[in-house]
Amino acid sequence: LSEYDAIYFYKMYGYEELVTLINIFVQRNSKEIVILDSAVKDNMHWIDRKSWEYTVLSTKGIPIIPTTLCVGEKLSKHAKNFPCIIKQTNLSEGKGVWLCKTEEDRNELSKKLFTDVVLIQPFIRNIGDIRVIVIGNKIHGSMLRKNASDYRNNIALGGSGTVIAPPKDLEDMAKKAANILGYDIA
Repeated sequence: LSEYDAIYFYKMYGYEELVTLINIFVQRNSKEIVILDSAVKDNMHWIDRKSWEYTVLSTKGIPIIPTTLCVGEKLSKHAKNFPCIIKQTNLSEGKGVWLCKTEEDRNELSKKLFTDVVLIQPFIRNIGDIRVIVIGNKIHGSMLRKNASDYRNNIALGGSGTVIAPPKDLEDMAKKAANILGYDIA
């Protein structure tokens, strides 16, 4: 984007999510680039939460897993390091999350998810993940999610949750992220 002075979206239909993400990025990070269509610039209701959250948090100093956003048909261009995780942006509870171990896996997913917007992340072996509940800028609970039989820790996919007291730095980061995103409940 740094090569452009202005952006005009000639065709948006079918690309609403990407148009919105570009708009968010430009509005938050570039005073030099002009969005020429105010209807596009001011109308950001098309986007799914997952893409928006990664885009915003990555530009505001919140450490996130390195993430690349693309359309499924472009996976061969962007997903080159294996193993990696491919996430459909419009699903939750571990659905639409794929462990991609080989180029063959990636090519099959590219066909399956051809028009879907996806996130690509490195696969990180772990013993679980921590969810922190923030309501009104206060911590109201947290849990460690684990799944011994799957790479996804989602409870909906057979994982389990254990109540924990998160470290202070994680509490602070969760509150900061909720504040940046404008969420009263996160």
